Formats: sequence, structure tokens, C-alpha cells
Amino acid sequence: MQLSVPWEKVFGFAARKGYGDMAVLKAKHRTILLSCSDVEIVLAYNAELRGFANYYALARDVKQKLNRLEFIQCWSMFKTLASKHKSSVRAVAARMRSGQEYSVGYVVDGQPRSVKVW
Repeated sequence: MQLSVPWEKVFGFAARKGYGDMAVLKAKHRTILLSCSDVEIVLAYNAELRGFANYYALARDVKQKLNRLEFIQCWSMFKTLASKHKSSVRAVAARMRSGQEYSVGYVVDGQPRSVKVW
């Protein structure tokens, strides 16, 4: 017996969250998050994807199915941040890139911190 991730659930999750069209991998920005800070936007996207991934963590095809979801989720996040800052997606991605990862920085009590994109 093996657990698998149904495509219907992946497509439904992306549609409910407003990431965009999974069939053609066309991401869109989420206007509801435009009033939040950059850190809050990244944390919201991280929490949503992490929850879905943890639910299907034992599935045999989790990497294959969630790879597409992660792609559209990441571009939706970049488009949301670009729309908020009235900038291009490329500029936002370049600003957030640190090595192989993406993160957004903030300051707490004079100490710089960062939140990585999950």
C-alpha cells in the first residue's frame, strides 16, 4: 500500500490560495497580502506550503507533485512583492537572493535577522 498525492488536491490547493493557474504554470499576485510587510508575506507563503507538504510528507510522489506547486508558489510570492513595491519580479528576486536561497531581512532590537523562503 502506498500513499500518493492526487493532482486534484494540488491543483485545488493552488486555486484556493490564489497562486495562479497550475495547468500552465502561470502565477499571479495576491492583492490581499499587499498591505502586509515583506516578512509577513514570506511567512504566509512559507506556512501555507509547509502545511500542505507536511500533510503529504509520506507520499511516494511528493517531490514530483510538490515541485510544480513550489514553483508557482514562489513566483506568486515574487509577483506579490513586486506588485507591492511597484518593481519587477526580476529585481525583487535579485534583492532577495542570498547564495542559492532566497530570504528577506528585518531588524529586531538593532539585530539584523532574516526569514528564508521555504
